[in-house]
Amino acid sequence: MKRNVLYFLLLLLPFLSAAQELNCRVEVNSDQIQGTNKEVFTTLKEAITEYINDRKWSTAQISPVERIDCSMLFTVKEYTDNRFVCELQVQSRRPVYNSSYTTTLINFKDTKVEFNYQQYEPLVFSETSIESNLTAGINFYVSESISTVSRLWGELHSTNWHIKW
Repeated sequence: MKRNVLYFLLLLLPFLSAAQELNCRVEVNSDQIQGTNKEVFTTLKEAITEYINDRKWSTAQISPVERIDCSMLFTVKEYTDNRFVCELQVQSRRPVYNSSYTTTLINFKDTKVEFNYQQYEPLVFSETSIESNLTAGINFYVSESISTVSRLWGELHSTNWHIKW
């Protein structure tokens, strides 16, 4: 019996320790791109989703119902030699404390997003340097979303992100 309880707790451990601040839905729309392997867009979507949702962005401990819901829609306009030119629609909202409704944090369309991405390349986070235009842009929008509640939740891991698409 003790062994079964121990196995059960070990199975739950990743879920208990992974209470991140964001629940982000990422979409990569490549309908305007013809004659290329569409798999690169799928792996880009997966890499961005994992980068955002699997990271702890602040020191706060929050419950799943307190998470900020966000969405990022990348509409690919050009794709050549691992170079992406996109539009990015970012939306985020957070629950209002002690209520059943949410409030909008960001609703913004960035019309000139450019970055390089090699298929299956890991997206690397750094608090002290910009690893790529893609991660710098993501970091910027994430920090804008969670900074509104960071005083309640704890300090952001980094507030020194600079971006130049």
